[in-house]
Amino acid sequence: MVAEGQFYRSSDGSILMRWTSRNGSEADGRAMRGSLWDNTTGTAYSLDFVNKRATFHAKEAPTSPDTSAKGTEGLPRETIGGVECTVEPVELIDPAKGQTENGTLAGKACFSTDYDLMVKKDITSHSNDGKRVVHSIFELYDIHIGEEPAPSLFQVNKNFLVLEPQNQN
Repeated sequence: MVAEGQFYRSSDGSILMRWTSRNGSEADGRAMRGSLWDNTTGTAYSLDFVNKRATFHAKEAPTSPDTSAKGTEGLPRETIGGVECTVEPVELIDPAKGQTENGTLAGKACFSTDYDLMVKKDITSHSNDGKRVVHSIFELYDIHIGEEPAPSLFQVNKNFLVLEPQNQN
């Protein structure tokens, strides 16, 4: 499956992710759920763009970006889409195998400490039934650093009917 989407982060730390196509189909892309993290209120939602519904999921404390480079000394660096990143190993932890830490190496992630942004993740894992190998690549393209997205993108109450988890019908 190939999915394309949009990722927006405002200067207040709010994040909107939405899918625009799946396997080349815009209709299939719209049918995939998106997500919104409202960092001003510490609220997370899943978004149904077809039915214009937002489901409340969590209320947490707003976060501040972590732009420290602690723990990245000596790791390789790459530039992806014009953004300099630290290349970090990705380990998958499988509790069924008794793993609680120090999982199995599954790939790499390219993370920008300057912008607190995951730019690319490339992992290979096994399906839950163990019968298939799954290769996933997540990569941001067309990155616009310093451009503020339209505030209206993050106004969940104006764009969606907001549902509590128990009222999802």
